[in-house]
Amino acid sequence: MINVNEIRADLFGVVGFRQPYDPEYDILEAPLLLSSSGNVFEQYSSYVNVKNIYDSQPYAGISDANFNTWLTNAIKDSISKVIQRCFSKNDLIENALLYSYSTRKESQYELKNGQDFVGYEITVSKKKDISVFINKIFTEFSGTGTVKILLFNDNKVSTIQTQEITVTDKSAKETVLNWALPYSNSVTGGKYYIGYLTNGLEPKALNRDYDSAGVRHCYNALKIQPVKIANWTTETLFDIDDVVYTSETWGLNFDISSFRDYTSLIVNNKNMFCDVIGYQFAADMLGMMWTTSRTNATERLQKGNILLELQGNYNNEEYPTVKGVNQKLSEAIKEIQKQLVDSPKMIIVTP
Repeated sequence: MINVNEIRADLFGVVGFRQPYDPEYDILEAPLLLSSSGNVFEQYSSYVNVKNIYDSQPYAGISDANFNTWLTNAIKDSISKVIQRCFSKNDLIENALLYSYSTRKESQYELKNGQDFVGYEITVSKKKDISVFINKIFTEFSGTGTVKILLFNDNKVSTIQTQEITVTDKSAKETVLNWALPYSNSVTGGKYYIGYLTNGLEPKALNRDYDSAGVRHCYNALKIQPVKIANWTTETLFDIDDVVYTSETWGLNFDISSFRDYTSLIVNNKNMFCDVIGYQFAADMLGMMWTTSRTNATERLQKGNILLELQGNYNNEEYPTVKGVNQKLSEAIKEIQKQLVDSPKMIIVTP
């Protein structure tokens, strides 16, 4: 998986433009001229220059400011597209329920409410390239009422997520959460606590005390175990020294997934992506030039050559053999996959 928004922001400026010498097209703002790799879009195709792009983009009479905005978004769209192509392999590591065995409903043991926080401690893998998600929560309580689920990280005093659930008497209630538990990024740290406060709570949690119902799944990318923090009644993080590990299951079950996350890998090696970004943007712009409905000198004089530049020529003996931008892009993507996906030990981190 990839954080597309973060990638778009961080990889913008890996490749930039040259400011045109023609004063009519000398209109690019500073961010579009930045290039951390030293490469420029013009080197990926001689047709991909500001004049040709300006004359082919769909808005005749566009202002200079709006053209800069349009071009910025076009580059970011190309970045999103090619990164998805580079990391298109299945990135799911595991998906499983915490408790997968059946539990009985008749005579199921009810846990008494007190003045405590109860729930689970989740320790995620200490690797930036793995992301964990709580997809769903299943609540099992006797009686009816509302249970407020709280999620804490051990580096923040306040909750990072909350969810109120109206429970159904002695029936598992499924609630979609889609809560991310990253090791780094917006929350730094490896331990999370998910659960609820028992003070004033009317519904009573049903304990999984039947046969193998309390056997927990052993996850590959995280460790999860039930906990209790006695005499804690506020929606703020407790002293983690007060955490007591328990055998009770607290009426909670979770559907949890882990994924290989390439975001940090990409950001830390962003200059390695200059060629795939350059060729993807070139392919997108050449495609736009070929299909443009605008009639101008660029469209009339270059359309045939643009198609040759994009697709190349291997079959028509009347023209020389030419490797097109699409083929160059495919080769650049395969090289990225070889270095960062198939053989990740070969990673070279750039500043």
